[in-house]
Amino acid sequence: MCTLDKAVPVAATLSRFEPFQALDDKHREKIASLFKRRTVLKGQYVISESQSNDEVYFLVSGVVHACAFSLNGKQVQFESLTPGMMFGELSALDGKERSSNCIAATNLTLLVLPSPAFHQLIDDYKPVRDVVIARLAFLIRLHMRKLYELSTFPVSQRVRFEILRIASKVAGGYQLNADESENQQSVASDIMLSSVPTHQEIASRIGTHREAVTRELKSLESAGAITWRPGKYTIHDITQLTALVD
Repeated sequence: MCTLDKAVPVAATLSRFEPFQALDDKHREKIASLFKRRTVLKGQYVISESQSNDEVYFLVSGVVHACAFSLNGKQVQFESLTPGMMFGELSALDGKERSSNCIAATNLTLLVLPSPAFHQLIDDYKPVRDVVIARLAFLIRLHMRKLYELSTFPVSQRVRFEILRIASKVAGGYQLNADESENQQSVASDIMLSSVPTHQEIASRIGTHREAVTRELKSLESAGAITWRPGKYTIHDITQLTALVD
């Protein structure tokens, strides 16, 4: 069972989340009373497809896995949510059923916003509304892209696309152009990853099995593009990895 801490989060906590970063401290203090702080233990559900609720969640600490389950119980993972991310907004917006399960991969601290308050913020604050719209557009583009990859590319390519997405999160979406200088290439060449999805998690995201992911990651290691082992997850050359995708 989730536990609820009735302490009101401070404006400094809200400033970690993109929807509220354009607001000044005065406005963040004003809306802080709309939120509640909640802790969730590892393995517990934050959102279940079988439950009916329309709260919106803001992840302060921990990792959440957004996933679904097939009829035979196989978990299909959509996304790993990390601190600073918002989730659960779809049901808050349209009042429909939840589109996925969200399970605590670690102990969590959340800020929770009821649906009416979420609508109030969207109505009252244009910067909040703009970020929510941009996130919805991002989700549509992401899932259209994944559907395209699934129907068009072999597993080896889909693994590489997923590694590039992981790198993009760490590098802030940095993309290297072919005409950039050698010095700029060296800056972008080594991307260190503190935590990565497991082979099984990558497999469930791209519609394959763990063994196929393991084979492709070993192939990329042999090519010198990555180091992918416990304690050392590094993308050595993003340009090389991109070239392998091309």
